[in-house]
Amino acid sequence: MEAEPSASSPDAGGPQRSTRVHGRPTLRSCYNCHRRKIRCDKKLLCSSCSRVGKSCLYPPPGQPVRRPRRTTMAWVASRLSDLERFLPTAAEGPESSQPFSPSSATPPARAERSAVASTLADSEQFFGEEVLVQDGSRTQYFNEILLSRQQDIQPALTTTLARNNQLELRESSVHNPMGILSATSSTHTSSSFFPSAQTALRLWSIYLERVESCTTLKVLHVPTDEVRVCATIDDLANAQPENLALCFAIFYAAIGTLQPGETQTLLDGDLVACQSRYKAGFEQALAEAEILDNPTLTLLCALTIYLSALRIYNRGKGIWILNGLAIRIAQSMGLHRDGDRLRLPVFQAELRRRVWWHLLARDSRAAEDYGLQKLCNMRSDADLPLNLDDRDLYADIAELPPPRPGLTDITFTLIGYHIALAVQRLAGIVAASTPPSPPQESVRREIIDETRTRVEEWLQHCNPVIPRHRLALLSSRLALRKADLISRQQWLALNHPDSHGAFATEEDLVETLEVLELVLQMWNDEMLKPYSWMWRANPEYHIIMYLLWHLCVRPEGRNVNRAWNMVGRLNRRRRHAIRGGVVGAPLGRRESPFSPQC
Repeated sequence: MEAEPSASSPDAGGPQRSTRVHGRPTLRSCYNCHRRKIRCDKKLLCSSCSRVGKSCLYPPPGQPVRRPRRTTMAWVASRLSDLERFLPTAAEGPESSQPFSPSSATPPARAERSAVASTLADSEQFFGEEVLVQDGSRTQYFNEILLSRQQDIQPALTTTLARNNQLELRESSVHNPMGILSATSSTHTSSSFFPSAQTALRLWSIYLERVESCTTLKVLHVPTDEVRVCATIDDLANAQPENLALCFAIFYAAIGTLQPGETQTLLDGDLVACQSRYKAGFEQALAEAEILDNPTLTLLCALTIYLSALRIYNRGKGIWILNGLAIRIAQSMGLHRDGDRLRLPVFQAELRRRVWWHLLARDSRAAEDYGLQKLCNMRSDADLPLNLDDRDLYADIAELPPPRPGLTDITFTLIGYHIALAVQRLAGIVAASTPPSPPQESVRREIIDETRTRVEEWLQHCNPVIPRHRLALLSSRLALRKADLISRQQWLALNHPDSHGAFATEEDLVETLEVLELVLQMWNDEMLKPYSWMWRANPEYHIIMYLLWHLCVRPEGRNVNRAWNMVGRLNRRRRHAIRGGVVGAPLGRRESPFSPQC
């Protein structure tokens, strides 16, 4: 075996370092580039290490030392598969109440990757904290740090993309959003899809009770829009397409909140038929109103309500893309500029703020749904809406009153906006940071504490006996704890890019389990059943992904059995109520999160 050139030799400054093993030349990357899975130019001080100011060390000559076998996502998937096989059996016998603990399972031998997975692995490109996964002409981009930095997860993502390619080809659903871009029908008008007046009024009442009063979907001014809805129901023949679109969006959102026993008594037909009917009516009304060329605030409200409701059934990437369409429509109408600066009437300016901030809050969810964080910077000077009741606003109001100190019709919505704003601020700091100067923990903590203080000022007025107040208390504190935990993981990933142990700690695992306990508490609360559609529309992807990732890299510890028990409880809950992916969420998966293919 030939000795490697020394630093003083003529070859030391050459473009590559090479060794010779059994007479065969082989090129080796430096330790840092090998760990980060990026291309190394193999110079004495490679360009990657030089750029980030790290020491550049190369492995010694000779055969590469095989790494010790470690826990992989394939092993975690195997254990999850065991769990799924265990649950049906356990449910039939008295032992079903016992927690499942696959501690005796042993990691299987590393399975050979499929030809597709191998091709995908070769085509992955890393740009700093970015990942581009390719499958032929299809590509999937990630820049959310918890996904792009965790190489244990990336093989699962590439495999999922390949499976998605086939899944989407054969999937046809009543909840496919592509009809929004369809042309008008020559055989049916939008009003022909309208329900009976009695059903329409019932659905409007359900929307007010279960959607309008308790979520961030506060884009309507009820005193004004109730007249609009009722007038449309009363006189279909002369209804404007924009008002029909608003009604259909409201009906579609309302039936998404119904419990299994309510559909027969509240609807004109079966649930799927009504969903198809209202969806078709909504799409036809948008086409008749020519929303792309002639958008109005009413049409934008209708599109916003529809896309939010569609997440109950479909959380594919298309929903986020169409949310981008809604944002582009809003920008074309100037909603990103504050109405006061545009000298609009006070009433109109305040309603525009509600719609704009809802669209921004929905877009901030992209990091959790699809692995996209701070993808673009939408500059806006639109103020937040004021904490006012709808009755405080009217069409010819000359000046807005001061915000109310307690709970109003929009308080819960404002809480969601403030948390989304904090998440966006944190994401912006992460995106602007560089390895030599990662962001300081004190900055993150200040933003979280500031947001928590503001939110608690509102929550102190809640009475937990009232269901919608209890919902606001639990969901707001859940969102705050989740934002705190996930942002701390992102900060640690930036400060310790080469260490899994820095953020796979027992303390973080315990906090993750406590957050998931809060999720299950909300699921199981009988008082909150009318709002359970919110959990289906917004699964806790980040928290569950971290739990599974922790079990992957730290399969032992004093809380591991508790963690696996939580996985079992989540899986049982998913079987009863949740449709959608967990690990595969950033790729838009809609099948079981606990299948072996994860």
